[in-house]
Amino acid sequence: MFKPNEKSDRLNYCKMLTCPDGYSLDFALGTTYSLDLETLAAVCFAFGADSEFSESMMNNPVILLNAFQKISDKILVFSEPGQIHLPNKITKLDFLLEKMVVSVLLEKVGNSYPAFHPKIWVLRYKNVDGEYLYRLLVLSRNLTFDRSWDFCFSIDGRVDKTQSNGKELSDFIDFLHQTIPETLTNSEQKKAILTELSKEIRQVYFSTNNKDFNNFIFMPLGIGKESYPIYEERLLNRYKSFDELIVFSPFISNEMMEEFNQNGRNSQRHKRTLFTRDFALRKIGNKNLTNFDVYTIKDTIFEGEEIISEDSEEETGKQHQDIHAKLYQLDYKKEHYFYFGSANATYNGFNKNVEVLCRLDSDGYQCAKFKRDLIGDKNNSAFQKVDISNLEVESEDNNKAITDRLEQGIKEICHMQSIGVVSKTNEEKFDLVLNIEIPRDFDKTNYEISLFNCKKKATFEEKMEFKDLELMELSEFYIVSAKTLNENGEELCVERIIKIHTSPIPEEREKTVVKSIINNRETFFEYISYVLTDDFIVTSFENTNKKLLGLEHIEKTEMPAIYEKLLKTCLMDNSRIKDLQFVMDNIEDTTIIPDDFRKLYEVFIGAMGEQL
Repeated sequence: MFKPNEKSDRLNYCKMLTCPDGYSLDFALGTTYSLDLETLAAVCFAFGADSEFSESMMNNPVILLNAFQKISDKILVFSEPGQIHLPNKITKLDFLLEKMVVSVLLEKVGNSYPAFHPKIWVLRYKNVDGEYLYRLLVLSRNLTFDRSWDFCFSIDGRVDKTQSNGKELSDFIDFLHQTIPETLTNSEQKKAILTELSKEIRQVYFSTNNKDFNNFIFMPLGIGKESYPIYEERLLNRYKSFDELIVFSPFISNEMMEEFNQNGRNSQRHKRTLFTRDFALRKIGNKNLTNFDVYTIKDTIFEGEEIISEDSEEETGKQHQDIHAKLYQLDYKKEHYFYFGSANATYNGFNKNVEVLCRLDSDGYQCAKFKRDLIGDKNNSAFQKVDISNLEVESEDNNKAITDRLEQGIKEICHMQSIGVVSKTNEEKFDLVLNIEIPRDFDKTNYEISLFNCKKKATFEEKMEFKDLELMELSEFYIVSAKTLNENGEELCVERIIKIHTSPIPEEREKTVVKSIINNRETFFEYISYVLTDDFIVTSFENTNKKLLGLEHIEKTEMPAIYEKLLKTCLMDNSRIKDLQFVMDNIEDTTIIPDDFRKLYEVFIGAMGEQL
């Protein structure tokens, strides 16, 4: 189950999102700390196409357009403000992601804002009989392409009149409901969906269907009076003892490790084990680790991509690999508790941030088994034991301290009252004014704002103007750049995407995106093939082969087959026809949509009538 060297113990993220047999996605709610737009696009593809993606598919705008259309009103992602990362390449379709993203603005605690740090998916699937299946994914991974070692847990549930364990998850959804701004596209509709989902979840029983684990408990932290009383759990209650403890956390703090290290909680030496990152150890030293055996990931794993490609001139794409999962295992007599989720073993993780932890109970899965699974064969293990006897605290990296301050500045900007006002100057050009209420004590000298899809920039002021913009340069996404010099005179820069309500953005923008992608007859019929398919992978393969053989043109003899597929698709899922209708309404060029197809489509619409 936790053997990192065995493929059978590894999970495929996209597979966990795809629909169970006989079901289609009805709604998806996700939470994350950091967010990559490219990763969100890949998730949208997994939902919309209901299949795994390949690089060629993700680079095909026709496929992505169809997937985005299917999913855009069925997905909502909540993220930490100031932690949306710039994509490697901005595309026309990125605009369609705006209405899916909510930055969660939390109240200040003291002089700083808590972090919004949970990583979950709540998925509601629906079958042809109108029955719902609910899936909960609890992860340690953010919505990014990071390659660290993470953990994911999946559990399904259905409404059960005799038992339920969804109250705490329902409370968490209610908390998210409160963070949706009125300015979000279709905000009332999305709030209504979350209200409905929360009410349903209270009646759902999530079953582990696993002989080793039972008694699933969802534990939201940092959400006010509905927060789970985590300090009543044996894991953190200093008045309750344990026989053995494993802490698996990439980040640790002295406050929390002191809690776990207390002598009074366990009389037996070497019954506590810590798995963490090397730099985390050097940040706190060994004072509160005296009762722990300590492990870190081996250098050959951490630097694996550099070692593999050390003879290559290609430097892009290489990443360090370290642990990022947050796991806690505790044994007490015949009781065995397994905790997992987003909370690091830090003070903020358990006392300040919005987090999610879950607990499973087990009759037989003990700490010793968990440890054996993780470490495995010592000669082939991914982990190395650390001698902490001479471990000393290292001074903080000055550059990191500076970039952390810049990041906090961007987070402050996200919390400022702001609005973008668009005005049309002529039939093709627009002006944009950004108004931001900047507190007097905020040092704005290090910051500038640029538009998401063009190079126009402005120094950070209470009023910023951008003139003569194209329609496709309007967006609610903006790029904030924070720059300063370190003590050596070297420039340090942090760039993030922030979201600012901007209006009125003309509806023609989405139409323009569609027209720019479906711009000839071949791309139109390729689009049709994805609207009507039940298997994106097979259709993508067939379309690729047609292009290679020069057979991408649709012949008149193929029209009856298309008509038959239209009828079948309408009966199975008429929402797909609505996506096609949007394209038919907005593309009038007969060189793109031939008259033969329009006539066939009109006959189809007349035949289906109320079915649509």
